[in-house]
Amino acid sequence: MSRIRLGLKDRRSPAQGEVRSSVRTGERNPGFAIPKALLALKGRWNSAINLTKRAVGVRSLRRPFRPRAREGGWLSQGSAQFSLWRTSLHPGLGYAGLSGRRLFARPRLLGVLTVRAACSAALLSCVLFGARIVSASDATATSPPATESTASATARPVSWENSPYRILVYVLLDPAPEWRTDRRANLLTEIRSQSQSLIGGLWQLKVVDAPPELKWNTASEIESVATDSIPQAALDHDKVMLLGILSPGSGRHQFQVREFDVRTRIWGPAYVEVPRPGSDFAQEALRALWKAFRPLVRIDEISEQGTVTARVRGGDLPPAMRRLELVSPGMALRPITRHFDRNGRTLGDGVFPVAWTLLNVEDVTGATAKCRLFTGVEDPLELKYDGRTEYLGIRTAAPTNSSTELMIKARGPDGIPLEDLEVFGQSPIEKTPHPLGRTDERGAIKIEAASGIELEMVSVRSGGELLARFPLAPGVEKRVVVEVQDNGRRLETGELVARLGEELIDLVAQQTVLEARFQRQLVRGDLDEAERTLGTLKTLKTSESFLKSIDDRRAALPTAASDAAAAAWLDKRLEEIKPLATKHLIDSQVVARLQGVLTSLRSR
Repeated sequence: MSRIRLGLKDRRSPAQGEVRSSVRTGERNPGFAIPKALLALKGRWNSAINLTKRAVGVRSLRRPFRPRAREGGWLSQGSAQFSLWRTSLHPGLGYAGLSGRRLFARPRLLGVLTVRAACSAALLSCVLFGARIVSASDATATSPPATESTASATARPVSWENSPYRILVYVLLDPAPEWRTDRRANLLTEIRSQSQSLIGGLWQLKVVDAPPELKWNTASEIESVATDSIPQAALDHDKVMLLGILSPGSGRHQFQVREFDVRTRIWGPAYVEVPRPGSDFAQEALRALWKAFRPLVRIDEISEQGTVTARVRGGDLPPAMRRLELVSPGMALRPITRHFDRNGRTLGDGVFPVAWTLLNVEDVTGATAKCRLFTGVEDPLELKYDGRTEYLGIRTAAPTNSSTELMIKARGPDGIPLEDLEVFGQSPIEKTPHPLGRTDERGAIKIEAASGIELEMVSVRSGGELLARFPLAPGVEKRVVVEVQDNGRRLETGELVARLGEELIDLVAQQTVLEARFQRQLVRGDLDEAERTLGTLKTLKTSESFLKSIDDRRAALPTAASDAAAAAWLDKRLEEIKPLATKHLIDSQVVARLQGVLTSLRSR
């Protein structure tokens, strides 16, 4: 059988030619796959009809049949490829070239049979070809989304770097006489238009009034809005932002802004902004929205050295103003593992933030960001692509003048607060850590958000022993609870060990000085001064008396009697001090020997 693979011979309009070129390049474009397939199906049907007419009989059949290339060729659908094939039928008998000679006679009976065979073949060919079209469409639908239309499966796909953020803004204005209906409508329209001129194509903004089902009563209650109260239609966007406008009780308005990322199902912190005097009100509202906005990156690679390569969503879209940067060096990102369905929608329980891990952006080139991985756990992130999983990073910026209360507790069912722990912080640009303070009786310490520093590597120490080390974005979360292994050190026991250590050092220094002075005085023959020096030396604790004081003070400590972990830690530290006291302190025998030397010299 002679077969001819048809090429894409475009004789149509330029618009249809663009569709063909996009299909030929292998670009995944489900929106244009069905129209292209229908064109090819129509061409195949017309070809079958023409073959049927030729089989019935026309004078031109005495010329040899030359099949023409029609609609067909390679049709790319994701990873699947299909080639359409034509079979060259000879008029009258069916297949040409079987006997190597041309047949010009056409019996009537043979012609009728050929008509039926040709019609059946045409119908079967159309059915099979339609089935292949449907299977190709299904294969494209089930393949992992290559673009970022998370909410709509029918939107024309674009690349991650060229995907704008589709943002729905809910606006709630506190009741005030100044907010008439027409002014409210004008404000919403003005915010949307200002977004196009100030931010540009990075945002596709839609601004509406907050619906009642949001259960958002006043602008100041912005943090009370729950995820399940967001309308289902709002989840077709990439982000949902809340903009509350408080009435000027103190003479100036106030903006309350918060962002919900639909893709990761994570709320951002609440921002409070005050519009600048004399500025455009819609522009100030847009400035507050930009501060609360958190861009996304998609993680592509993690090296063994902890360098993360990520692509910024919308990174290739130029902003309307150059000073607007989606991602810049110094920003902190929280890595997230996300699982989605065949339509690209996030699964109900498919979002998993990577625990105790943050990314610090070090360099941005175009839409590619190079980050450094900071973590407090071993092997925090392993990239395993299965077609329904992606690894993202979302910015973790803190509002101005915000802080985080870090609470440190002992690991276990009791969760005992650990007091008097030393806490240090170190930013990515610092070479050595700096002290942040000590935990109080609740095991808590307040860490302020520093300007320009979005990430701190926090170290927790107890008596010189490192208990924990983890990254923290100060101000993003109001409270962070850390459970560490309790080494037994408490405030009372720690203070006792510290005092004993200092006391031991002082005693050794004083005894060493007095003993040396006593010997010099004996050499010079100044016996009266030597006797006074020896008297001073006798007032100091000897090694025996020092060891006895250690036991007495340990027995009087109530923490050592009631807390087994504290008692174990204390006994361990005391056992380290006792040998030092025995080795370096003067015992009672040495004092008696010195007294004997002085007495013998006086008797001469």
